[in-house]
Amino acid sequence: YALELSKKLEAEIILFNVYHVPVPLGESAVNVIPWEELEEHSMSRLMKLKENLMFQNESTATIKCVSKCGFAVDEIAVYARDNGIDMIIMGTQGASYLSERVLGSTTSSLIHETNIPVLAIDKNLEYHPVQKIALAFQHQNDGNEVNFDSLKLFSRVFDSHIYILNINTSEEKSTYEHKQI
Repeated sequence: YALELSKKLEAEIILFNVYHVPVPLGESAVNVIPWEELEEHSMSRLMKLKENLMFQNESTATIKCVSKCGFAVDEIAVYARDNGIDMIIMGTQGASYLSERVLGSTTSSLIHETNIPVLAIDKNLEYHPVQKIALAFQHQNDGNEVNFDSLKLFSRVFDSHIYILNINTSEEKSTYEHKQI
């Protein structure tokens, strides 16, 4: 999906993987894999994915591979911020409602952690040109303006329509408003 978007947006793709060193629990002997081996394995899998993407799609896209050790949400957010990333595209596994509520998911946690737009794509979704964009958010009347510049630019590239849903959790009556942005 990201590859198809990159063609339309003429964007570079960064395949990003975060791995962590397992911490042994308990007193029994545990075989700990050296972090260098984990890093090498992670980078090897990323390079294989890159080759498959390039071959299967006969692509000439610029694809960079980055592997980091740490916690996924933290590492992705820091890398994106420090490297001027415009959009984060993440595959989702479809975590169940209960597991996402109790444990959270990397994608939903990242959405809350960063100001960079995060596009969550179901692992089974096939690419289709973007025709309609729905943005659901909870706007607070706190005087802060919401910046829709990235969303407007994205919609112009695809000549798509934007539908914005403001989530109202108060007991006030909900209203419908149609605006051109």
